[in-house]
Amino acid sequence: TKVDYKTFNAKNKEKIDFLFVGGIGNAPNISAVDFIIDQLIDELNSGLSREWRIHIVGSGWKEYLADKKTPYNNIIVYGVVSDSRLDELYEQCFFSLATLQFGSGVKGKVIEAMLHSLVVITTPIGSEGIDCKTLKSCLTAECMVNECNKFLMDKDFWQLTVDGYYDYLNENLGETAMSNGLNI
Repeated sequence: TKVDYKTFNAKNKEKIDFLFVGGIGNAPNISAVDFIIDQLIDELNSGLSREWRIHIVGSGWKEYLADKKTPYNNIIVYGVVSDSRLDELYEQCFFSLATLQFGSGVKGKVIEAMLHSLVVITTPIGSEGIDCKTLKSCLTAECMVNECNKFLMDKDFWQLTVDGYYDYLNENLGETAMSNGLNI
């Protein structure tokens, strides 16, 4: 079912949580995390209207970020987590980061975030193949932070966006769409 303002209010806190899901074994994920570290963090520090945290879930990130000497002040790295823990993070986080710089095809991380009603902050690569009118993409970290601020300040904009996700998923990946696609 579609979400309501209670979800917005529960996630719209003093400290805003972002979620990145994906293992280091996929080169586009490495590039996406590098973008977060090298560009997005500075923009979040200077431009986001709230305090923030980024949760990174997936194998290999602790070692990778330690090797890069990444400051961990606002970054929580989990490694691989159980499905129930991932569900808890989806429940907690307001935004999903899919800052992919290359790759092809529909991104499962984007579809899964949409399914959990997280606002997806992504690039044109991350939104590739997903013809959802409310899924916006940005090329720069500045654009991404500006979009985040719009969502945090406007419940109606948030509601319109996540309702658009719901409609897209239902129309394209729901039971009826799958049955029609399989000619059942």
